[in-house]
Amino acid sequence: MGIMSNKISSQPANVQLETKMSSIIFTHGDCDGICAGAVVKSAFPDSTVFFTSPVSLLGELNSLTGNYDNIVICDIAIDEKTFPQLKIKLNELDTESNLIYMDHHPVPEKKYNKTWFHHDNYSSSEQAYRIFEKKLSRDMRRVAIYGAIGDFSETPLIKKWERDWDERTLYFYAGTLIQGITYAGRDYDYKRRILDALSGDIPPPEIDGLLNSAVIASRKEEAKRRGRLRGRGLSVYLEWTGALPTETVKSLLKKSGAWKKFQETKSSNTPAVG
Repeated sequence: MGIMSNKISSQPANVQLETKMSSIIFTHGDCDGICAGAVVKSAFPDSTVFFTSPVSLLGELNSLTGNYDNIVICDIAIDEKTFPQLKIKLNELDTESNLIYMDHHPVPEKKYNKTWFHHDNYSSSEQAYRIFEKKLSRDMRRVAIYGAIGDFSETPLIKKWERDWDERTLYFYAGTLIQGITYAGRDYDYKRRILDALSGDIPPPEIDGLLNSAVIASRKEEAKRRGRLRGRGLSVYLEWTGALPTETVKSLLKKSGAWKKFQETKSSNTPAVG
């Protein structure tokens, strides 16, 4: 079994690649991509996972050496500039491995049709469950639902699946996941741990650190919204995230006149005693 080069632009420098994996998954780092990857990993538990992007995919595929039993690509739009070379590479990989590419973004070439290319107008998470349904627990539909919600793609089939769970709990789980992923940013190691947990159908609030990350991300969004509404910018951000300004930030606030507003806001939100 070959290994993949460590020189992968979308991966953290400390990622160590396994040499005995028979399956490899390339996926996007947003909610739909992570959920689609989790569904696939549930079908192929021995998979190694890499997060990538349209402009990086060709280079990363070119870095593969040896053969994998399964190569699965999820939720990665096809880059128009690299499409001619990407087609050649994908066709080459299809002769060596079981290749599956699932996506819902526009395709540069109309009527592009390959047996391994699954393209539709619904989420990659839903596609992943449909493609690998026979290898999956029915409970993995819930992970596909999170991805669909995160991608604003609740199709009639997703709505049907949702009836098997409490709707409020589903949306709480999906919201926790979406906000937690937002906070993770480019921390691909953490995103990989999230994906691994989801592949075992662990509810998002029970994934280590995810609920706290979701709360922080939500506070940041609220701080930005209130800052825009009040015109207080950084001072409101500090208030709603619960952060204390450093001396440098305090100096900037004083120069802009926002320090006084920040102090007024803090004092006005202090509950009365008695």
